[in-house]
Amino acid sequence: MKAKEMIIKSAFSEEEYSVGEVEVHFAGWEHARKHFSTFFSGGKWVFRAAKNPDTLFLSEFERNHPESANRANIIKAYLSEFSSNISLYLKGDVAPQRNDILENLSLMNYYGAPDPLLDWSFSPYVALYSALSSDEVLKKPITIFCINTSILENICREFLYSEKLRIPSEAPFGEYRRADIFDSVFEYSLKDNPGFIFPFNPTRKTISFLQRQGFFTFNGGFLKDFEYSLISMSKLCAKRNIAQPENFINKVTISASASDEIMDDLFLMNITSMTLNNGIRGYAKSVKEYARRRL
Repeated sequence: MKAKEMIIKSAFSEEEYSVGEVEVHFAGWEHARKHFSTFFSGGKWVFRAAKNPDTLFLSEFERNHPESANRANIIKAYLSEFSSNISLYLKGDVAPQRNDILENLSLMNYYGAPDPLLDWSFSPYVALYSALSSDEVLKKPITIFCINTSILENICREFLYSEKLRIPSEAPFGEYRRADIFDSVFEYSLKDNPGFIFPFNPTRKTISFLQRQGFFTFNGGFLKDFEYSLISMSKLCAKRNIAQPENFINKVTISASASDEIMDDLFLMNITSMTLNNGIRGYAKSVKEYARRRL
């Protein structure tokens, strides 16, 4: 399957940025599945899918607050409220410190507070299930965005160095999520900046997060959209010659007509709401999936 040019467009810029020939389309599921099992076998790829490509990079926080003018004050108020009271519900050492921004944002994501994180999966099949099992009406081809986290970490590191943020030069990237380091990154993100994407794996995880093989990204261009920051990261990747575009990001689309076949195949892989969501709530959501096999 020949790749075509992928264009990224931000609502905060008139520029239409071409990443390169990194987008492929499949009319059916069989060839798409083969593509996932071969092309992404190397590297630390994560996946995010959506029925509607316009909402692919939209966080719950942005859905609740589409206007960017007061976002910085709102997220600070959310974090203050949440971090002040979460210890009442999480016993012992489970609750993070109030100043541990990423861990508090992760918990907000787990338990349904409007958070600015985007959740990804190391499994393209889990990402597909999350999209296709949503209530959103499928009118366009299914979109799966794929990003190499190892390369994203390197680009983000280069960006933070270039902006002269207080980060230890010799520390592995995973250390940057520490409260004493990320604090300056977070404060910088709330100001107008060129845009960056901060990838991380949280310390505290829920069973469902583990079952989904989850991963998070934080949009450092907080006052703008994810696409704005993605353009910034792609430009820096090319400027510093960090990686070829196809080794950094990819986009896969599959015809909407293949959705039933995909869901049937995912069921045979044992990817259902019951296996991805812990407890009776997960089982209850999967009743329809299991019952239709008995009809």
